[in-house]
Amino acid sequence: MKNLLIIPAVLSIFLLISCNHEPEPIEFGHDECVLCKMSITDEKYGAEIVNKNGKTFKFDALECMAKYIADEQIDKENIYSIWTIDYTNPRQLINAESAYYLRARSLPSPMAMFLTSFPDMESLNQVKTQHPGDELNWNEVVETVKEEWH
Repeated sequence: MKNLLIIPAVLSIFLLISCNHEPEPIEFGHDECVLCKMSITDEKYGAEIVNKNGKTFKFDALECMAKYIADEQIDKENIYSIWTIDYTNPRQLINAESAYYLRARSLPSPMAMFLTSFPDMESLNQVKTQHPGDELNWNEVVETVKEEWH
């Protein structure tokens, strides 16, 4: 009888361990955007959602991920974490909710909404000297995409 109680406990632990909630590296030139189906090629742009089951959804641009979330193509309750590429450190994913964003017309992003991600305000300000624009937070990015991308 004790063995029957141990089996479900061991299986539960195995399932918890097997669910990876870390973002996956984007395979540039190979991975495809979940939303627009474009190949993800620009190493300074890209984004990911990791759901609570550990499944990763990859996007070629920050605005594609924001649109995916704004259009409720994923249940917000099922999102574990969201990630975006650090413009100043290509290929490096940073937490999208704590990132800083610049919308600069001289800095085109893959979906032409001119949205670029930074890990901190200092990095954003350094780029902003050459590419003037508006500073946004994550919620403002989602609202901007929701309002402008029809």
